[in-house]
Amino acid sequence: MADEKRVSRFRNELQDAIQQLIPLLGEVNTYCGGLPFEEDSCRFENGELPSWLEEQAKVLKQYTQKGAQASAKIADLISERLKDGEIGAKLAEPALAELGFYIQRFDNLAAVWRLMAEPQKEKGAPLARWIEKSKEREGDHLVSVAPLEVGWQLDQQLWSRSVGAVLVSATMRALNSFSFFCHQAGISQKEEDGVQFLALASPFNYAEQAELIVPKMKNEPQAPQFTEELVEKIPGIIEDGKSNLILFSSYWQMNKVADELRAKFALKGWHLQIQGEKSRSEILNKHKTLTQCGKTSVLFGTGSFSEGLDLPGELLENLVITKIPFAVPTSPIEQAHAEYIESKGGNAFLQITVPEASKKLIQSAGRLLRKERDCGTLYILDRRIVTKRYGKSLLDSLPPFKRKIEY
Repeated sequence: MADEKRVSRFRNELQDAIQQLIPLLGEVNTYCGGLPFEEDSCRFENGELPSWLEEQAKVLKQYTQKGAQASAKIADLISERLKDGEIGAKLAEPALAELGFYIQRFDNLAAVWRLMAEPQKEKGAPLARWIEKSKEREGDHLVSVAPLEVGWQLDQQLWSRSVGAVLVSATMRALNSFSFFCHQAGISQKEEDGVQFLALASPFNYAEQAELIVPKMKNEPQAPQFTEELVEKIPGIIEDGKSNLILFSSYWQMNKVADELRAKFALKGWHLQIQGEKSRSEILNKHKTLTQCGKTSVLFGTGSFSEGLDLPGELLENLVITKIPFAVPTSPIEQAHAEYIESKGGNAFLQITVPEASKKLIQSAGRLLRKERDCGTLYILDRRIVTKRYGKSLLDSLPPFKRKIEY
């Protein structure tokens, strides 16, 4: 009898939550349709919501949490009865599977509206809050919210609770410093807090094993003619009879250059493979076969080919980075983070974009030497690495290859 009352109570709570949520979410969706969208997205500056949406968020937080709790309680009751043999698996398992779907949806809704309803903090970075037009269902909108900085959460939940922790990574530093990582991860850099840093020397003899060449270029990447110059330049730096990897910063530029060079490469007997045209494993298997047969293999890839790609020895002897991998702050989170830093008098480009580019550039360069006897050449076709003030920091953060700067 007690179980029946509990089931009835949770069912009523769930029904009430759903009945309240449907019209409330409909009102929010209608309201979102009147927001000033830019490229299907509307971001709230400094994370500040309009007063109407702020009030709605508080109500939606209440009902989504109520629905999430009630549906989870019903699932628990069904599981208990299944365990006690009061109901059969044929009846319980389909119900639990369907409930699991709704519990997940409720949990997602509750998490979103809990953060949307969270008041602005007096200290620290605000939340990034934005609305997007749905690409799947016309007239629908996606409500999104995300923290800009999570270091304080990591400190509360991990570092302040642990006796000790060891963090290890091949690319933990940016611009030869641990500062950027420490800021992101919420780690103190004070010696009195017991934090120690160690950068271990590489077993590679970089100056003997590899050469970094920055060739003379007419254009820098922001120039409209840069893509055309890549078409002209790349064939001259391909190593004939060897393995080559050309890294691009965008699919558009990679495909444009590939379209222009495909026929020319074929005439030379060079084998061009482009990321996205086949699966990664197919591309790499063919690359290995061609290399073992002494053929000229040329891989064209973007960001994902700059990390986690292991091509030791003769599988990669010539690496070309066409452009410094600067992230373009197009996502609402990146825009909000840049906005926050600049509101504090900082420089988002120097504080976020350059350190992130340093890490990505190190990862890209790391494709070249994988074992102690590997050797090869690294080309960087982005002249900003020698013409801009920040370029020296990026260049000096790379392994100490033998350098050749063309003027």
